[in-house]
Amino acid sequence: MSPNRFLQICVFLVGGAAALQAAPPPAPVEEPAPPPWVPGYRVRFPLRPTGDFTNENAITESVEARLPAAGYLRADGSDICVQTQTGELLPVSVLSHNPAGDTLIQFKRHGNDHVYWAYAGNPTAPPANAPPIQEGMSVEFRDWAGDSLASWADIVAGLKKSTTVTANAFTEMVVQNANVGRPDSNRNFTASYRGFLRIPETSTYKFHVGAEDAVFLFIDGNRVFDQKGSHRFSVRFPVNEWIEMEMTAGVHPFEIHHVCGSDAIVSACSFYYRNDSAVKKIGPSWIPAEMFARATLAEAAGIEGKDGASAATFAWGVDDTLSTPGITLHLARFEAQGRTKDPTQIKWDFGDGTHGTGPSPSHVYFKSGEYKVTMNAGADVPPIAQRVYMWTAPSPTSPYSLAKAVELLSSSDWTDWDTQRVNSLFDFLTVSEQPNRWPLVEKIGRHLLNKPDVDLKRRVTLQTILMDAMAEQGRADESMQLMQDALMAAGKLPSLQVLVLLKGADIQWNYRKEFKEASQLYEKIISEHRGLDSPAVREAAIHWGDLYTQAGDMVQAEERYRLAKTLGGERFAATGQTEAIQRGAQLRIAEQKLRSGDVRGTRLLLERMEMDFPEQKLEGMYRFMRAETDRFAGRYEQAMQHYEVLLKLRQWAGFRDRAIHGMADCYLRGGEFAKSLEWFDKLRESFPEYYELKKLEPVYALVKTRAERAEAAKKAGTGSGGEMFRGYATGFEPGQPLGSFSKIVFEPAMGIDGPTVGTVKGSLCAVSQELLNVQPGGDCWVEYWYREQLQTRDVAAWSYVGIAMLAGIGENVAKAPSDSLTLGMGRSFGQWRKAATRMKMPMAQDATIRLSFTNFYGLMRVDGVKILPVTDRQIDSLRSFIEASEIE
Repeated sequence: MSPNRFLQICVFLVGGAAALQAAPPPAPVEEPAPPPWVPGYRVRFPLRPTGDFTNENAITESVEARLPAAGYLRADGSDICVQTQTGELLPVSVLSHNPAGDTLIQFKRHGNDHVYWAYAGNPTAPPANAPPIQEGMSVEFRDWAGDSLASWADIVAGLKKSTTVTANAFTEMVVQNANVGRPDSNRNFTASYRGFLRIPETSTYKFHVGAEDAVFLFIDGNRVFDQKGSHRFSVRFPVNEWIEMEMTAGVHPFEIHHVCGSDAIVSACSFYYRNDSAVKKIGPSWIPAEMFARATLAEAAGIEGKDGASAATFAWGVDDTLSTPGITLHLARFEAQGRTKDPTQIKWDFGDGTHGTGPSPSHVYFKSGEYKVTMNAGADVPPIAQRVYMWTAPSPTSPYSLAKAVELLSSSDWTDWDTQRVNSLFDFLTVSEQPNRWPLVEKIGRHLLNKPDVDLKRRVTLQTILMDAMAEQGRADESMQLMQDALMAAGKLPSLQVLVLLKGADIQWNYRKEFKEASQLYEKIISEHRGLDSPAVREAAIHWGDLYTQAGDMVQAEERYRLAKTLGGERFAATGQTEAIQRGAQLRIAEQKLRSGDVRGTRLLLERMEMDFPEQKLEGMYRFMRAETDRFAGRYEQAMQHYEVLLKLRQWAGFRDRAIHGMADCYLRGGEFAKSLEWFDKLRESFPEYYELKKLEPVYALVKTRAERAEAAKKAGTGSGGEMFRGYATGFEPGQPLGSFSKIVFEPAMGIDGPTVGTVKGSLCAVSQELLNVQPGGDCWVEYWYREQLQTRDVAAWSYVGIAMLAGIGENVAKAPSDSLTLGMGRSFGQWRKAATRMKMPMAQDATIRLSFTNFYGLMRVDGVKILPVTDRQIDSLRSFIEASEIE
């Protein structure tokens, strides 16, 4: 099976007509009475071991755990103790301490206890310095501060300087393919592995470490393998590079110190072995997980304060990345965990000069990289500071993220930002195409206009965008007043005057519906600036023609389009002699682009053709292409305007069947089923041959049933039978919709979407949810958060979730999926990571979604599952944003 198939989210969308009803909350886990509090400690973490305690082969001597104790521990992280269910204190070893992250500990296993308590925050406690038990393996990533990779002595000197721990984790194998602390960087980091080899039989073994740049291997305290300096990673090694060692059966401690320098290309490091003389010959391969002595893994289920006092920490993750040329935004998600007096008053410092409040904030960062985020949960809780790292995670961008970013930025304290950052925010809003952006656009536009050093062109641009913002908010009259200020700012510069007048004319036409005044402004632009070398003058004539086209006066429209052909300057001078050939060729290219699914590319080409050849706007093929492009882009109002023009152009009657079909489909995609049915009736009556050719009867029946369902619900006054599917979301918390689950265990484990998470153990773990009134043939967005511990290699090889969509619900679910896929999940090393995909809904009334998870090794948690409908307009806006030209 290919690697891409192994990295998977398994979400099965199955057509179904059941309402979203919350399943009974998961039964609380039976806990033993907690032991008496250990004096002197501020907080404690209930630790839940994983694994089969009844299997003798799985029983270990020790337990390893990750504590989210940043803010509570001493600088060296040694004020920790561990307590059994009966209150007995156990010796603790601190394996790795990240003051701005997690602390890794190990302690002796106590029988089959299924809960331990780890305490933190005691300045007077003796240091936890028990010797490590010969089980388990941890890795610690640091920023490399050394100067040379030339020798082990140089590496030691560099390691002493490299004090910043960027990430730490438990692992089962040494097969590294990422710098976990900085996943988007392969350079200037060090990874140190510490663990224990379990040699099955006394024999001669050969070892090798394949790594980028320098790597050193120690076994039983002896340095046995050196790779110095700059070195490219390879999976093929000369025979003489293997290290041959006599190894006795039993457990042997080892360490690997790997350093990627400033010229590293990849982050790879893998530990290999072979045995030519074994009873069964072992060829070269990764050292398997079974040859590393394992410990039992435990995970913090929560955080508690003494006698019910406040105690808190937080989880975080990169929610999404929005990137277009010149702009990159990262959306981050934070979730407070624990108990505080008033969660709504939790205060956040996001490390970039901005702040927030509440238990579950999201935040927008304008740059990649590292930030120190601090949570203040009250006077009785210390400030909790963690290092977070913003990067472009390998997950598709959500169609919801643009609107979410606008929403978050609207509530931010951007007035305190520097001018460059405010300008970046304004430019982002300008290209985002989000309907919720206009109030913020207006505020920021006015803020920037008050700056004293705004150049003339930028000032006029800001004013014209402000005109749009006010018109979009229903204040077109104020917008026209601003036009006078913009004209004064433009002064005697004709190119800027034209831009302002053109914006004013468009607002008079499209918002105020003052067609006469709009026509006068278009005429003013052309009469006063006919000879100006500016595309805006040509555009004014085209818009003037559009105004007459919309009014149904095709004679006047044709005259304006011919006039436009003579305007605009030298750029358009060469569109004369070869016009017919160029138009035909470009229309064929546009048709090919549209058939291939390149909606945005088609629209851009058609808009360019419109400027080059204005008269073609009254030609059927061009109008039809514009209508189809706008329909697929979710611009239904514009598409229907083009279809209506086609229906008025008698000389293009050959397009009437396709135009009526387009109108019907626009209403279908927009969820207006009664109107869609009216147009389908017209199509069936007027063009029966076309109707049969396109096999539209099943679609007609679906639309008719949907319209009848909506009408019946309206008469009943319930609305539940006709309202479109709005989405499904669960964080596995009590009272939230849970659907039907199989083999997924709900446990407290400090989630990214509340304290409860879903735990995936083994295979065939599934969640299914019936979705009522989906958009037939539309799209939906599926996402969830995951966090894995002790995964080997990439999560792809051992944990996956498959996605399929079927029509129908209950007993009527289709056997074959209407859409299915598998997606990859990158290794998270215990950090929360999001996985997501877009899928097609079936051509059905309803759907059922099923997420089927499989996890063979380690521990996999899932949280924050969402299934959301996606409109054509959202997809088009996101595509336009991502592919937008660089902002001038």
